[in-house]
Amino acid sequence: MMIRSKQLAGTLTACAAAAAIGVAAPSPARGAPQSNNASCIFHLAVNPIACARIVGSRPRPPSRSWLAASTGKTLLYAAEPFAGIISVSTVSANKLTPSGELSFSGAIPFELAADSKNLYVGLLNPSGPSSVEVFPRGATKPSKIYTDGITGPLDVAIDAHGTLYVANFVSSSSCNVLEYAKGSMKPTATITDVPGCPNGVAVDSASNLYVTYIYYPTGKPWQTDVLKYARGSTSGVRLNLKAPGRNDFYGLAVDAKGDVLVANEQEDGMLYQILIFPAGSHAPTNALQYGDGWFPLFFALDEDRLFAPAYLEQGTASLMTLGDVPAEFDYPSGRERIVESPKLLAPGFVFSFAVSP
Repeated sequence: MMIRSKQLAGTLTACAAAAAIGVAAPSPARGAPQSNNASCIFHLAVNPIACARIVGSRPRPPSRSWLAASTGKTLLYAAEPFAGIISVSTVSANKLTPSGELSFSGAIPFELAADSKNLYVGLLNPSGPSSVEVFPRGATKPSKIYTDGITGPLDVAIDAHGTLYVANFVSSSSCNVLEYAKGSMKPTATITDVPGCPNGVAVDSASNLYVTYIYYPTGKPWQTDVLKYARGSTSGVRLNLKAPGRNDFYGLAVDAKGDVLVANEQEDGMLYQILIFPAGSHAPTNALQYGDGWFPLFFALDEDRLFAPAYLEQGTASLMTLGDVPAEFDYPSGRERIVESPKLLAPGFVFSFAVSP
């Protein structure tokens, strides 16, 4: 879709991790509005520490983790950081059916990854250690909890060999990507050559690692790009990806052909899109884009299906429920195919996604 219009949503970005570890956040860039109770949900990146306190202090309705039987079904996981839950839906040919919920007390589920056996959850914790928790498919309690080296998990990815990658916030001037080889609960490698901080991580079918970043050098224009790492390497190669207009890259995925999908903030806090870069190309050949009410900074790709927040007009028609329900889009056309029934009580804010086949 190439429908252009302004969007009122702010930007939930990787800088949110500062809240989890109690350090000063980077100065707001490009005149962003200051954070307060009313704007926190739309401008978490402006003052992540204040926003994390708001999130932590918000009353949450009692919630108990539960999962319906899902053998042989495709599951969609959607993180709702402001509610402290991950909603689980069963994906069928023409419907997304709520089929479970994972609840987190105090911690904020921020980013997700999944394979056929496990769900990986990056948890920001304003009052304790941040972590990545691993939930076996169908389980409501984690089987593993990664904490070694983790200070602020910004994104997570799992490759075909069982290697876990964690984009990690350390401080406002220091970030890294941690690698945990299969079977290891301690980092087996640390990537430190990412300019600024990583926003997203993804792997392709050959287990190459891709990392998006945004870097604000003092007195210079910001930089954003994608780094590619061969499996086992800690030295990345810039892909020099560039699209017309403003570029700020966030979540990403790689399809079966090797094409790179990158979520981009095209206009400052106003318009978002998913760019498709053919393998080896520096320019996109397509952009998935709607307008007011579409907030796809993090998404999940499963062959010819892409999962992201529903377009606002298909939701509850309220700005405060922006991104309140998951939706399935056709890939690569971007046509919205299925929208989960809007929530009428305690509207959520779905932010990141993972699919388990």
